[in-house]
Amino acid sequence: MCPISRQTLLAGGVLLYALLHGTQSTLHEMVDAIATFDNASDTTGTNVCIFSTANSSLPMLSPLLLPTLMSKYPTTFVDMKNYVNVDTASLASLVLLDLTAYHYEFPFQCIQKCLNIHPCYRKSAKFVILMGGTSFQRKATAIRYVEKYSIMNYILVPLTNTSGPFPVYTKHQFTGQEYYFRSSDRPVQQFFPDKLRNLNGFRFMMHGVTVYPYMLFLESEGQATGMVPNLVKHVIRDRCNGTTYFMEESKYRRVMHGLFNIPIERFHYQHIIYFREETGVFVVCPIRTV
Repeated sequence: MCPISRQTLLAGGVLLYALLHGTQSTLHEMVDAIATFDNASDTTGTNVCIFSTANSSLPMLSPLLLPTLMSKYPTTFVDMKNYVNVDTASLASLVLLDLTAYHYEFPFQCIQKCLNIHPCYRKSAKFVILMGGTSFQRKATAIRYVEKYSIMNYILVPLTNTSGPFPVYTKHQFTGQEYYFRSSDRPVQQFFPDKLRNLNGFRFMMHGVTVYPYMLFLESEGQATGMVPNLVKHVIRDRCNGTTYFMEESKYRRVMHGLFNIPIERFHYQHIIYFREETGVFVVCPIRTV
């Protein structure tokens, strides 16, 4: 029997390590690349928000991922009890939603608790949603929930114990186009296509009251003119291939996408538009978000 050389043992050990730890290495590298891209493209730098559970499989699948993020970027761990105040917190530009504890179903109740009371992220944040076991087969449910919370920059990442690259998925909610990638694909920018570039006829609805010269309602239903409607039409119709509808009936106020001259306090996504009547110049003043 021929003796096994030291080089052969070393090569075999490296191969065995790669087979056992392929998922964690690939996941670690992919998320790190996404964070690096976000940090380079965001003028305020990357802030990370992590939603996880006590029985998560992430420490086993990728033990280096969380320590790497924490060592490089300001990181917030969010639990189910404490509310995140957007006036004092640094809103995250990258959100890691760890659902690996749920192997056979999409945890919609967990998602509701996380996203209803924890607006710790910017509207433009990149969501990396980690799904365990066979829960990815119910991705249609996951898509409904991310659309409910107006999350567009997201990827669904199914994780298993198998080695090698794993699939990465996202969907354009306006056109219905599906995107499939591999975790090893580069650059990672392609994981987050600009979905607002084509609204595909999506109707943007806005509520307001008549205030000259900002908003004036016309006789035709859903039509309005003035500085505010003209601005909205330019952005939604001309730039994003959408449609617009304007309404002044107060009973529909809560289901509108935009409000004019109606002060309503919200916990997150607080955007205020000020108009200077003397010059007609408008200034957009978002509160700790983009």
